[in-house]
This record gives sequence, structure tokens and C-alpha cells, in this order.
Amino acid sequence: MTMLYNYLLFSMMSLMIISISLPIFKNSSNPLYLGIHLFFLTIFMMITMSMQYNSYFISFIMFLIMIGGLLIMFLYFTAISSNSIFIFDKNFYMSMIMKIMLLMILMMMLMYKIDPNLTNEFQEIMFYNINNFSITEKLNSNMLTNLFNYPTMNMSIFMMMYLIFTLLTVVKICIKINVPIRLK
Repeated sequence: MTMLYNYLLFSMMSLMIISISLPIFKNSSNPLYLGIHLFFLTIFMMITMSMQYNSYFISFIMFLIMIGGLLIMFLYFTAISSNSIFIFDKNFYMSMIMKIMLLMILMMMLMYKIDPNLTNEFQEIMFYNINNFSITEKLNSNMLTNLFNYPTMNMSIFMMMYLIFTLLTVVKICIKINVPIRLK
């Protein structure tokens, strides 16, 4: 039951944060905004993967692969983008952070209303014995093969398709406006 609550709570909070942060990047074409947004989406995806597996090794490797791909895409976008000014509105971002925190508190209260024993389960998770969290116990040779087997291969295929799609999109944009991918 605890894992189900954790998964539901995390997925609802991540969807709230993503849905709140989407209007920020709607009108902005600055590569820095887009890179930050892709970075946060990648972090949410890796946290979701680490909740599905017993080991954090797979999510860490996929994080490195995605960040490597995103850095290359970020370089492509900065090569073709104009020199636009990066405007940072402190009040707007503070209000967004306050909204996110309020939504998280409301979500915790809602989960507590559903099950009053949830606080005990959260305390059990927070004060988990660190000795039981050893990597050698959780990592076995089958974990790496499970990444490409039937139930979990969809996430791997999705990430591969995402990277190839973004690469092809940037190349198509560069060809369409006659801009070299790499500037000298």
C-alpha cells in the first residue's frame, strides 16, 4: 500500500508542477528557458524510473544518456537562435513557487483524508534504515536486462524515439532556414 501511495503522490505532484510550469515556456523561444524545462522533465522521468525499479543504477545511466542528448540539442538550439534577452521576473517565479508549494500541501492533506494512517507510513519511509538500502543487495544481473524486456521496454523505446525526434527536428529546422548546425 505504501508504494502505491508514494507513486500516486509523486505522479500527482509531478503532473501539477509540469502543468504549472508549462505556461512559463509558452511564449518563450529562448534556449535557456527550453533547456531548463527539458532538464526538469528529464529529472521527473528519472525519478519515476527509480520508483519503478529496485535499483537507482538504471535511472542514473538513463539520466546521463538523456542529459548528454539534451546538451547536444541545447548546443544546436543556441546555434540557430537569435540573441534574445533573458528576462527573469522574480515576482512571477516566486508566485509560481508558492503555488507549487500550496498544491503540494493540499495534495498531502487530501492523501491524509483518504487514509489517516498515511503519516505513519511516511515516517516509516523517511526514517528507513540506511543499512537496508545497500546497492549490492538491490542490484543484480537481471536488472539491466529488464530494461529492454517486455514490461519496461516501452520507456526505453520512448526515450530513444524522443532523442531521435528532437535531433531530426533540429536538423530539419537548420536545413529549412539554411543555417549550419555548427557555427565556426
